[in-house]
Amino acid sequence: MIIGLTGLICSGKSRISGYLSKKGFEIIDADSIVHEQQRPGEECYLEIVSVFGDGILMEDGEIDRKKLGNMVFSDGDMLKKLNEITHKHVLNEIDRRIEGGGTEDKVLDVPLLFQTHLDRRCDVILIVTASEKTRIRRLMKRNSLSREEAVLRVRANDYVFPEGDNIKVIDNSGTLKSLREKLDLLLMELQGQKAHFGE
Repeated sequence: MIIGLTGLICSGKSRISGYLSKKGFEIIDADSIVHEQQRPGEECYLEIVSVFGDGILMEDGEIDRKKLGNMVFSDGDMLKKLNEITHKHVLNEIDRRIEGGGTEDKVLDVPLLFQTHLDRRCDVILIVTASEKTRIRRLMKRNSLSREEAVLRVRANDYVFPEGDNIKVIDNSGTLKSLREKLDLLLMELQGQKAHFGE
């Protein structure tokens, strides 16, 4: 079974992927792959630097993510260009990991799951939601951003998710305990479906 996990920025996807990992799912985390692909010397890194310039680099040659973020989240065209560069490298790596064996139960933790058409690879899709106020507060804390910077990123990340028979929405505004209870119920439902279809 392949579960697609998505949601808006700071909706709390990592809480869910962490719990599903403990339940035996292999997590394919797009954000982690992005960080790997943007290491100095990687093809993705070289393309980004050639487009956005050496000004986005720190003294050690690493990409200054906060500086690059401030640049692209205030300019839709630049954000689109960064996504175009990043997506092709990340999608290739995700495909490699899906086909690479291991457990058959995998979670694709991908913020842009629908935009990159990876939803087509999934048996079921979990969309994680939380209020804008909650997501702004979480982002300020996680990335040490000002409220203005956090609002800019949250609103640049806005997206209206589709609906479908294989799409489940999970509200992650509450406690970790309530989230785990929701996930346990969902996993029981999915296991029942697998048994029904003889998988």
